[in-house]
Amino acid sequence: MVQQHYNFQHHSMHWKTPLKISHISLYRLDSMTENFLMGHTYPKIIFAYSGEGSIEIDEKQHFISKNELFIFNHHNCNCTVIPSGGQLDLVTIALEDMEFLFPGNPDAKYAHFTIKDKDCQLFLNRFIKEIKKEAAYYQYSCEYYLNLLCINLQRIQGIEYKSITKEKATKDCEVIREYIDQHFTENITLDVLAEVSHMNKYYLVHSFTNNYGCSPINYLNEKI
Repeated sequence: MVQQHYNFQHHSMHWKTPLKISHISLYRLDSMTENFLMGHTYPKIIFAYSGEGSIEIDEKQHFISKNELFIFNHHNCNCTVIPSGGQLDLVTIALEDMEFLFPGNPDAKYAHFTIKDKDCQLFLNRFIKEIKKEAAYYQYSCEYYLNLLCINLQRIQGIEYKSITKEKATKDCEVIREYIDQHFTENITLDVLAEVSHMNKYYLVHSFTNNYGCSPINYLNEKI
């Protein structure tokens, strides 16, 4: 008898919990679409599964086609998508309570990769099939393939992610509230609060409202 035994070691990776999908959107674009990431409050993975075109992010242009993958943290990006030669089919995956860590540039708003690994391509294809079939429990299958994809991206590209706990979100909101309490006589805007807290302003409003029952601007107006 031949037996192979493997002990699992827990490495110091940031993969503390499985990725959780908030929502998935499928797009079929046949003309230029500006402000593609409008309301972008979640980290997102975007990739094309049919067609080709270009995507302009903060005035930097990238080619996009099948197996071109973009990962965005919840930062405000100006994003325009332009199909070429017909239609461009895109999928966006919004993720909950996490942010990506990009190797060599941890403060980057986004990263762009060409997926050459056959396993990663397989996971993306299976992901699309599960969405389109909508068979029983397809949500769990989608998260399963997404986690496999991200594990492979960590191996190949060095991309990790970290969980953003509710405790951290609460502390961030406390910083915003204290700033408003101390500076309410000044000209405070969402852009100012976003700069103070280092948060995306849409995510800022969402978190503050969840914690205190009103938006930061309404909280400010009550003090004036």
